[in-house]
Amino acid sequence: SLCLTLYFVLCFFSVAQAGRSGEHRQTNTAKANPEAEVQQAVEKFLEALANLDWKKFRQSFAEDATFFAPGADFDPSRVTGRDAIVTIFERRHQDYPREKGPPYLNTQPKELKIQMLGDVAGVATFHLGGEKRLGRRTLVFHRQQGACLIAHVHASSIALQK
Repeated sequence: SLCLTLYFVLCFFSVAQAGRSGEHRQTNTAKANPEAEVQQAVEKFLEALANLDWKKFRQSFAEDATFFAPGADFDPSRVTGRDAIVTIFERRHQDYPREKGPPYLNTQPKELKIQMLGDVAGVATFHLGGEKRLGRRTLVFHRQQGACLIAHVHASSIALQK
């Protein structure tokens, strides 16, 4: 009985230690490759938007994030705060058809470029677009509380000449 108890205790500590070292490896990998971490954060943000998953979308932003929205149909002033930003996106897409999907939106980034500003900040720029308009996006990421979060979004759109 004592041997069996010791066996289970040793197994528990071995599994717990393996789990901890796995977490440690992930943290070291993120710190060793912050550009990959920004890329993953971009993908997570765009996937949440494409799926109109506002809970996951909200998790992409820092609490004090800011947003410059594209086009005349948005408020032209700077939007401040995660809650205000998410509210704008939710309202913008509340009537979006949901018969097919998810995903509901095409958020495949074109010409994604990531520029690191040390190991705690990065800028991701890319295009979204169709045949008539080109959406230009800039996302500024900042590592906060162990996560790579959006600190600022600047979005603009231009008409394409044909």
